[in-house]
Amino acid sequence: TVDPTYGRYQLGIEVASPPEGTYKLEAGGKTFTWTNVQVSDFSAGKGFLILLVKYVVEAEALKAIEYKYLRKGESGWVPATEEELRLIIKGEGGFISLHLDDADHEIGLGVPKQPTGRIELKDLGLTAGGNNPPPQATFDAIKAGNGLEWSRFRGAGVSYDDKLGMRFFF
Repeated sequence: TVDPTYGRYQLGIEVASPPEGTYKLEAGGKTFTWTNVQVSDFSAGKGFLILLVKYVVEAEALKAIEYKYLRKGESGWVPATEEELRLIIKGEGGFISLHLDDADHEIGLGVPKQPTGRIELKDLGLTAGGNNPPPQATFDAIKAGNGLEWSRFRGAGVSYDDKLGMRFFF
């Protein structure tokens, strides 16, 4: 049972937190109740990391992605250090999933654990694979330095996993 005025799909960094109080889950003929739930506001938490991206578009084609990791400090967002990234982020770093052609196709890119950087699409050695890859011709055009046609770009999922198993999307 949830307060109907609570917009469950409107959470985000610095936007809103779930309400505190009692939560009930009814499933399989059983009711589970949690009382006095205090919800963490990760967005306000000192030390929280975010991954921001900037798309580099030239001649109507996505050629590169610039990125930066920021950490919530005492008085706002500050650049994250390599040590902070190493301590908090699991694996090789963040991830970007480019959605193309009405989200029917995806291209996945890793984001290194460096505080800032630039990912040149032509240097990635992309190949068709995964769940919904675009045609091989798309990868061939990117490798040739032509980039990805901007008109095909429909958005991206940007995320990282922390070492506790949480996945954060931006």
